[in-house]
Amino acid sequence: MTSATVTPTGDLLVADSGLDDDTFNIVAAARFTDADATARITRTVEELAGTGRSFSWWVGPASTPSNP
Repeated sequence: MTSATVTPTGDLLVADSGLDDDTFNIVAAARFTDADATARITRTVEELAGTGRSFSWWVGPASTPSNP
């Protein structure tokens, strides 16, 4: 898929298939600090909303912080 991208930022992974389907567009591996979690989540959601495509955000036991 030529339009697909995977972007690791160090504290987050964004996989964008280029399709409007949250099965194939994901945000995962969040490793935010308590101090930056709200700002990082807000910025990520705003950036992805700008694509006009659906994304799912996967949260697991290794995601931090545990309750932003």
